[in-house]
Amino acid sequence: MLLSLHFSFLPLRFSLFTLRFTGGGVFFRMEGVSRVAPWFIGNRQAIEGLERALVPGHRARGAHAFLFFGPEEVGKCRIALTLTRTLLDQVDEPGEPEEGFAHPDFLVVAAAGDAGKRPLIGIEQARMVRSFLASTPFTAARKVVLIDGAEYFSVEAANALLKTLEEPPDESVLFLIAHETARVLPTIRSRTLSVRFALVSDEELRLGLIARGYSRDAADEAVSLADGKPGRALRLLGDAAALVTFRRRREAVLKLLSASRLERFAFVARAAKTDSTAFRLLPQWWMPVLRNIISTGVAEKRRRAVLMLRGLFEADRLLSTTNANPELILETALMNGASSSILNSQS
Repeated sequence: MLLSLHFSFLPLRFSLFTLRFTGGGVFFRMEGVSRVAPWFIGNRQAIEGLERALVPGHRARGAHAFLFFGPEEVGKCRIALTLTRTLLDQVDEPGEPEEGFAHPDFLVVAAAGDAGKRPLIGIEQARMVRSFLASTPFTAARKVVLIDGAEYFSVEAANALLKTLEEPPDESVLFLIAHETARVLPTIRSRTLSVRFALVSDEELRLGLIARGYSRDAADEAVSLADGKPGRALRLLGDAAALVTFRRRREAVLKLLSASRLERFAFVARAAKTDSTAFRLLPQWWMPVLRNIISTGVAEKRRRAVLMLRGLFEADRLLSTTNANPELILETALMNGASSSILNSQS
C-alpha cells in the first residue's frame, strides 16, 4: 500500500515522501528538489527528501526514527551527522561535518565487541539512549541519537528501546545505521522509516570527485577501486598509503585470476598464516576489484572474474554469519572460480 504525503508552502508545493507499508516495516522513497548537501556524492534524492522531512515544525507524524541502510562508505553516517548539526544548531545550509562532531544534545552509540567476535549493542547502551532522551535538552530545542550498527542489537536491547521508538520524547530524532535491513531485528525495522542509500554509478562518482578538484586521472583510478562507494574513493585520494594498499590488492587479484588451482591453494595457505582479521576481510577487499574488471576488462578476463566473484560473495556471507573454518571457506571460494576449463589447472 502506498501513501504519498504532500505539504504546501507558499509559493512552492512539493511531495515530502512516499510511504510503502510492507511486512518488514515502513519504507519510504523521497522526492524533492532542494540541494541540501552539495558536497555529497550520490543519493541526492534521498538526501533532499530527508532534509525536508526533518525541517522543524514540518515533520510528518511519526517521522522521528530513521533507519539508513545500504553498503558501507556510501555516506549514511555523514548525512546523519549533517542533519544532526542542522537540527541542533539550526544551520540553514549545512556544510560537510567535521570529524568528531560533538554537541551536548547529541549521543552516538556504536556496536562494539572484541576482535574476531560479532559486535553488539547491549542492554546498557539501550538504557543509556532512553536516559539521554528522557532528560531536557541542554542548549538545543531537541535531542538527537545516532546508533551505528543497528543490525547488532541484542534482543534484550531492542526490546528496551521499543517504547522509545514508538513514543519518543517531543522533537527527539533517532538515526539508526545498518548495512543490511535483513539483519536488523523486525521489531526495530517496523518502528522506523527505512531510507536506502545505494552504490553510486562510476560516472556520477567520477564527476563528483572532479568537482572536488581532483584530476581526471586521479578520479579514474579512485573510481576503479572504490566499488561505487564515495567514502572509499575519497579515502584513497586522501591517503597515499591506502591507495598503495588497494593497488597491491588489485595486483593480487589479477594474479589469482590466471593462477592454477595449486597456486590458489598456496596463496590461501600463506594468507591464513598472517593476521586473522585481515584474512577474513579478503573477500571484501577483492570484490571491488573484480567488479571493476567485469565492467571494463576483456571478455576472457571478465568471465574469470565472474566465477571468482560468485565464490567470494558466498565466502563473505559465510565468514560474517558462521563459525566455519575461514581457510576452508576461502579455498572453496577460489576453487569454485578455478573449476572452469578457462583457467589453467595443474591437478
